[in-house]
Parts: sequence; C-alpha cells; structure tokens
Amino acid sequence: MPAADLRQLYPDFSPYHFHRLFAGMMGETVAEHVRRLRLERGALLLKHGRQPVTSVALDAGYETHEAFTRAFKTWSGVTPSDYRAHHSLSLPGSPSGVHYAPEGPLSFVPRSTGGATMDVRIETTQSRRVAFIRHAGPYAQVGDTWGRLYRFAGPRGYFPPRTQFFALVYDDPEVTPAERLRYDACFEVDERFRPQGAVGVQEIAGGEYAVTEHIGPYDTLGQTYARFCGE
Repeated sequence: MPAADLRQLYPDFSPYHFHRLFAGMMGETVAEHVRRLRLERGALLLKHGRQPVTSVALDAGYETHEAFTRAFKTWSGVTPSDYRAHHSLSLPGSPSGVHYAPEGPLSFVPRSTGGATMDVRIETTQSRRVAFIRHAGPYAQVGDTWGRLYRFAGPRGYFPPRTQFFALVYDDPEVTPAERLRYDACFEVDERFRPQGAVGVQEIAGGEYAVTEHIGPYDTLGQTYARFCGE
C-alpha cells in the first residue's frame, strides 16, 4: 500500500508514531514489509507465470533486472532464474505471518513476542511543571545531559525529597538521523522556578497514560517500546 494511502487511513498518526506502531505489531519496518511482499509477488510470478525475469522484476517494483536479482538472492538464497528452474514454491518466514495474497483480503492476528504478558496499566496523572535541559544527538550520550542537570540543580537545593524525574523522548532512532534526535532531561518544579540559561521550563500534559516498566540497560529500551506498541 502506498505511503499516501496509509496516511489517509491513519490521519491522526505522525510518521514517527505510525512507524513505531507498525514495527511493533508486524515485527518489521514499513520498508521491510513492502520489500518482502514485492519479492513474494515476484516468487509467485516466477513459478506460475511465463513472463521473462526482467518483466517480473518490473512488476515487483524494481527498475532493473540486476537490482531485483540481488534483492531476490538476499531474500531467498538463490537467483530468480535458479528459483524458477529448480525450486518448489516456498516463501521465507514472515515475522507477522502475513504474506502476499494475489486475491482476497489478508487476515492478521497480532504476533506474539514470546514470554510473559507485558504488564500494562492505565494511569491518570495531573499536568506537571518541569525544568529541563535538551539533549540533541545520539540517545546513548544522554548521560552527559543528566550530569549537567544535576550539577545545576543540586547545589541550588532544587532536589527536595521525593523530587520526580522525567525523560521526554521525541524521535525514533530508526527513522531519524542520530545527530537530530531530541531528548529532554527533566525534574519537577513549582511555580516559583524560572528558566536559567540552558535550563528551560515546560508543562507535561496531564491525562490518561499507558504505563509499563522497563528493566535492563538503556540500549534495550527500543525493544521494550516496540513490544509495548505491538502488544
């Protein structure tokens, strides 16, 4: 399905949110999903049609025979000509169980990521006023930003007992260049706090939030987000 059609079906989703939901539900990105379905269509045409491989490549959305051959061999392990001549119709696995269907609608059952059911709860929260420092760059480097925030707030007595800390993450590292990723390191403040230098103030909106707990290193957070959106 073209990207324009997807946007018409889901007009309220930002590209970031749609891609995250799609990858979580399907186990592959939109681009990977479309590429696989095109190759599956090509495999069906090779086994059940008589058109030349070049025509199959064009029908599968590839501009050249060579590009289709490279992609097909990476996907199936053999060239299109070898597949047609020596192999029965078989399709490599699909993370979601969805395959190309020449006719009729697709049926889809949300995939299981394995393991115990994720513990997700709905919490209603009030809006919160927070002081923050923005980090721009790879998420693996956010520790430096938190260090700057601690060095600013600690000596000034801004960390009373039960101070709450928040991280606001804006971008998907799978679709956004590392140098453009945005992340706010925050702690809650009252109405008396005023922006100071690199430390700004913003409001985190209240309302209903779906909440789960991540246990483990920062570099596996993406897996938790994908499972959270998919399940």
